[in-house]
Amino acid sequence: MRQMAFDAVETAREFGFKPSVYRELSIDGGYLDDDSDVLPILSQLSHRSDERWLTCVNTPQLPRDLVKAADIQPRQLLKVNSSKTIETTEVIKKALKSGQSHTVIGFCGDLTIAQREDLKQCAELTDCQCLVLTRA
Repeated sequence: MRQMAFDAVETAREFGFKPSVYRELSIDGGYLDDDSDVLPILSQLSHRSDERWLTCVNTPQLPRDLVKAADIQPRQLLKVNSSKTIETTEVIKKALKSGQSHTVIGFCGDLTIAQREDLKQCAELTDCQCLVLTRA
């Protein structure tokens, strides 16, 4: 099923349709729960043929056994934590602007409309996807 969704996106790209570069996902419960939607997303994104990073900003540490069980490719992951003096959104923007990532996933609180637009523009500049995770 996951492969079909990925194939549909690739086919859409061949015909000139561009998927949205910015998405928000509100999650209930824990980020790393067994029933979390996040782990299959990380798995799929870590298997992309794009040679750029899957960058995770301020996301909880992924235990090795969980990474293995979810079939996440650890060599494709770049984990970045922001300092207390720099907002998570600023770190996400820097990661997007660098062009070194095919996808940047950030764990944030509520964002303003201006912050959302800023992240979307940064992602569009470098043909990168931005996924913001928030708590429900």
